[in-house]
Amino acid sequence: MSQVAENRQQPLFIDSLLQQVSDFVILADAQGRVLWANQRAEKALGGRTPLINSLLPARVTGPAQDFSAMVSQFQNQGPFVQRMRAADSTQFSLRWRAIEARPEGWLLLLEDISESQPFRDELVSLREQVQLALFSVADAVILTDERGMVTALNPSARSLLNVGAHSAMGVEVCNLFTLFNGESHQPLPCLVRDALTRGRLSNAASNAQLFVSGEEPMAVDAMAAPFRDGQRRVAGCVLVFRDASGSRRTTARMNWQATHDGLTQLPNRLQFEAELAREVARAKCGNAGHGLMVIDIYQMRVINETCGQAGGDQLLVQLAQTLAASLRRQDVLARIGSDEFGVLLRGATLAGTQRVADAMIQSVQALNFEWEGQRIKAAISIGAMAVDVDTESESQALAAATAASEAAKETGRNRIHLHHNLNSAAVERRRSQMHWVGKISAALAEDRMVLYAQPLVPVAEPHARISHVEVLVRMLDDDGKLVAPGQFLPAAERFGLMDEIDRTVLIKVVEFIERCPDKRVSFGVNLSGTTISDETFAQFVHSEIEASGIDPSRLHFEITETAAVANFRAAVHLIKSLRGLGCKFYLDDFGSGLSSFGYLRDLPVDFLKIDGSFVRAMTPGSIDLAMVSSINHLAGVIGLKTVAEYVENAEVLGLLQDIGVDYAQGYFFSPPKPLETLLGLAAAKPGGH
Repeated sequence: MSQVAENRQQPLFIDSLLQQVSDFVILADAQGRVLWANQRAEKALGGRTPLINSLLPARVTGPAQDFSAMVSQFQNQGPFVQRMRAADSTQFSLRWRAIEARPEGWLLLLEDISESQPFRDELVSLREQVQLALFSVADAVILTDERGMVTALNPSARSLLNVGAHSAMGVEVCNLFTLFNGESHQPLPCLVRDALTRGRLSNAASNAQLFVSGEEPMAVDAMAAPFRDGQRRVAGCVLVFRDASGSRRTTARMNWQATHDGLTQLPNRLQFEAELAREVARAKCGNAGHGLMVIDIYQMRVINETCGQAGGDQLLVQLAQTLAASLRRQDVLARIGSDEFGVLLRGATLAGTQRVADAMIQSVQALNFEWEGQRIKAAISIGAMAVDVDTESESQALAAATAASEAAKETGRNRIHLHHNLNSAAVERRRSQMHWVGKISAALAEDRMVLYAQPLVPVAEPHARISHVEVLVRMLDDDGKLVAPGQFLPAAERFGLMDEIDRTVLIKVVEFIERCPDKRVSFGVNLSGTTISDETFAQFVHSEIEASGIDPSRLHFEITETAAVANFRAAVHLIKSLRGLGCKFYLDDFGSGLSSFGYLRDLPVDFLKIDGSFVRAMTPGSIDLAMVSSINHLAGVIGLKTVAEYVENAEVLGLLQDIGVDYAQGYFFSPPKPLETLLGLAAAKPGGH
């Protein structure tokens, strides 16, 4: 191709190339007249004046200026963005650049950035929102560059670090403060350096404190997090401080409340079990053994009844202080139950544990407690054992010590029972009771509690039709075999299941009364001490009577003298409530307690059941006969009917007839039988059993 041909084709090539670009390309002369424009620019200009001045921003135009002067002016100010409206009303955002094209004038390149502008606007809005949030939060926030130099900090950070808005800029952030461990008081590593070096989040220790020159140390939560640029390189760091003094006080208080008893200020059962578990684990590894004690307060319920809850609480506090006085610094005293304390003697032998228990007994005996003019003599029972390599677990150890405490209580006030690996029969008996808890719960859930009964026979007419029966509960095992009450009832009483058993029996008795054809028969239901103290039980009985429509006078309740005395106020309230409905009450095992005659006057019962130990041993001229006669006479004076228990032969029946006792009950008349079976024996004769 010739040189001339090439020179002719070259402008055509450039023209074609400029027509393809998406930007606006305009060639203007020195006066601003458009000499040439690519198709994109021609379409936008439309029918406008060919003068390019109309496209320039007002800040660089003016009527007295020529075009070249104006272009030179905005060239000196750098590239700028101008919005313009095209002939078809389309709006554009254009970034202007001008190139001097001698001798024609100027080549204008207008880059269309319209599509990216909304995104840029969104970024600007987002940046403003972030800045507003940063300046509004109470936490101290500091931004640094990749070298750890401060680039920004919010007002909270300026206040916390005691610096001005600009004085901290460009300063290495770790020079503005010191973080140190609140317990060891040793300086902590710089969080920002750590975060920038490792490229990940860095947190201060949970007990960190911040020290700023001239200020008091402050408990803080602190964290530093790196941020990255578009190439995923660490570009800086965000450091955040939060005042933790209030939250740490709250956390500490909540932790203390979760592990301590609020009344005595001692560790609670949860904390004691945790301490015991650690020492059991150490003992199993062959380390030193320890001593464990469970201390039960003797007749705490009676004390609460006598002095009220406030008096009982004050006694607990004084007992805690008295017991603590016998312990060393490393020992643990805890309140593990409403009327129980636990003691862990670290590094003590069983003999040493007994010496401490003896000292505690003596201290409690010397304690003089008075409340509102009443003097109370406190007493305790202590079960003690050694925690050594043979101890299975903390739960097993605590159960054994608790059983030992119960065994001590049975022998009297202020007694100690030592649990040895060769376990005593009393301790083993209590441990075995624990196995019954699941069986009893399952029997209740599966309706395997059944009703038996024994008749109360008129002593003057022993052949009369049965009109009163005492209802007795029995349990069926998984195979449907009968379980003796002596096997499961002690466990139910020990582990708080009697209230559920009592309610189950009551429901079954009410159902039986509804369908019983003989409307003259009354049914006596035994109530445990737990049920007597249950404030909701009276309403429960009322609801059952109302729903069934039975005659309340056919429903009788039996409470033992011991349970009545231990829950005296609750017993009086319950008796009055249910007698108001028409029910009647028996005071069972009368004569077995310590204060029978003193309390009898204030208990509004209808019948006295004389304790069977007196009745069974009666012979002519015996003390037992005199006791039964005296009780019967006293009952008659105050208007109560009497029932003699454990009548096993005709001779005892004859003595009861001579004394004038009203009713008798025992194997001489009938052993306990299923309720339905017994009431089919209305014409049963005494004897022959």
